[in-house]
Amino acid sequence: MKKIICMALMAMAMTVQAQEKGENPYKKFTQNLPFKMAEVKAPVIPDRQVNLKDFGAVGDGETLCTDAFAKAIDKLAQQGGGQLVVPSGVWFTGPIVLKSNIDLHLEMGAVIQFSPDENLYSVIKTSFEGLDTRRCQSPLSAYGAENIAITGQGVIDGNGQFWRPVKRSKVTDSKWKEIMARPGGVEAKKGYWVPNQAYAQRRLPI
Repeated sequence: MKKIICMALMAMAMTVQAQEKGENPYKKFTQNLPFKMAEVKAPVIPDRQVNLKDFGAVGDGETLCTDAFAKAIDKLAQQGGGQLVVPSGVWFTGPIVLKSNIDLHLEMGAVIQFSPDENLYSVIKTSFEGLDTRRCQSPLSAYGAENIAITGQGVIDGNGQFWRPVKRSKVTDSKWKEIMARPGGVEAKKGYWVPNQAYAQRRLPI
């Protein structure tokens, strides 16, 4: 463990040194590849900030902040971009769509928690494994955008327990009992729980 921490600190130090010298610390990731790829560079975000709380958001883990995120992002986009500061608190929200030149910055103690309400995630045209399809909108996304960053020391919680299926063999007895008690979920087949009936009607694994 100590070795891993030391290696991580050395990597961070080398990145800082490269930045101080005006070098691109990410250049090494696109060198000596078997195919051509543009050099990866860190996004450059305009020196401008807005605070999520100033757009009506409440970090109590219950108040839906979807509109506040959208308004803050729109405000920054209209000004050419900047940093959206998410302060300490639990910010309960539907999908967030980032735009160009924006840094979503989570301060220490900040948690963005996505709602399990399926109605908040529209079905959109997208692609999956190279094929055109329709899927629910992702919790955090951007379309046709560039120069985007997600920074800080906070947490982004996708609330995955409301979305993913669970196999009985993968959890303890107590956890399985807890999962089976969740409202809306069903045991689609023996030992295979899914979050809702609509999911159960899809093709299930063998």
